[in-house]
Amino acid sequence: MLVRSLALALVLLVLPVLGACGEGAAPAETGQPEGGGSDGGESSGEGAGDGSDGETGEDPPVDADGDGFTDDVDCDDANFSVNPDAEETWDDVDQDCDGRVDADGAYSGELDLVAVAVREGVTYRFELRCPMSLSRSLGTLDYTATCTPDPSDPDAMDLLGETITFTPRTSSVSGDTWDERSVIESASGWDTFGDTTLTWTSWDDVDLSLSLDTISLDMAGSAALAHGGDAGG
Repeated sequence: MLVRSLALALVLLVLPVLGACGEGAAPAETGQPEGGGSDGGESSGEGAGDGSDGETGEDPPVDADGDGFTDDVDCDDANFSVNPDAEETWDDVDQDCDGRVDADGAYSGELDLVAVAVREGVTYRFELRCPMSLSRSLGTLDYTATCTPDPSDPDAMDLLGETITFTPRTSSVSGDTWDERSVIESASGWDTFGDTTLTWTSWDDVDLSLSLDTISLDMAGSAALAHGGDAGG
């Protein structure tokens, strides 16, 4: 009986102590600051303060050579003399940033040709108009003119052939003049050379003159060709 009384008294002493420990307990920490902020109010936006475009993340255009044109329109922003407002000159450089170096490009027109042939003491004269195309790109030149004599004229077929073509003997070109020789080939199997001069009168126009002087055949031709598009330069 004495043992039960002591046990009951011990329980009565412990219960108040346990109750006191549970009162006013602080809530568990969650690791989040009050007010819902995750980083103390600092902005997480990209591009802020780094000198780049905040919307695209790209660097803004710059004018490195100080010519008044930024690198988004200046094709060589390290060269003051190259910009969209510069004057083009003959130096194999695209000064005005139009995508075209000097007079590079494709040209077309017609070659007006007079051929005079002599056979057995008899002189024959033929006047021909021949389609011609020319291309110039980065110091190289190519052209073709094709003449088609009248197929109903037996003398033209015999002396000139069904076609006569003109192509350059050399392809190197520099500046506004090309003074070389053309290869003249006939479908009849003969070929020869004619003195040829090309002169650029502007960035878009070129004149051609051609001459051939032999015992049995003379030729004189001229053409005015106009720029009609780019040829890779």
